[in-house]
Amino acid sequence: MPGRFADLIAESVGPTDGKIVAIFGVAFKSGTSDVRNSIAPQIGRSLMKKGFNVRTYDPLVPITTSSKLMEGSEVTQDVDTAVKGVSAVIICSDHPEFKNLDLVKIKRLGAPGCLVADGRNIINPKEVRNAGLGYVAIGRF
Repeated sequence: MPGRFADLIAESVGPTDGKIVAIFGVAFKSGTSDVRNSIAPQIGRSLMKKGFNVRTYDPLVPITTSSKLMEGSEVTQDVDTAVKGVSAVIICSDHPEFKNLDLVKIKRLGAPGCLVADGRNIINPKEVRNAGLGYVAIGRF
């Protein structure tokens, strides 16, 4: 499924041309720094192979751990840095912080046509679209 999700993101964003995507959540589940069985590295590596530049943000996972998991990605320490100029925000963990993202800020800081790829189905698609962002998810439309 991570490979299919990466394909869906790539199709939705369009030609890579060095576009940046941000992966939110390196941990495999909410409230933990445990990265075992996380889908984030698989999605990140797949997108890098497609030509995307990948940033990661996880408030609970140490930067050194994130760097080792997705070699070649940029690890960020805050949401604002993570979303600046991105074509997609990819939610891979259901941390409470990600359930209440400031969608208007993402729209303002992200690249034109930015979308939210909700890998955990934790965000209301209508709210994302009302903020002027695109939306994709597995199992939702």
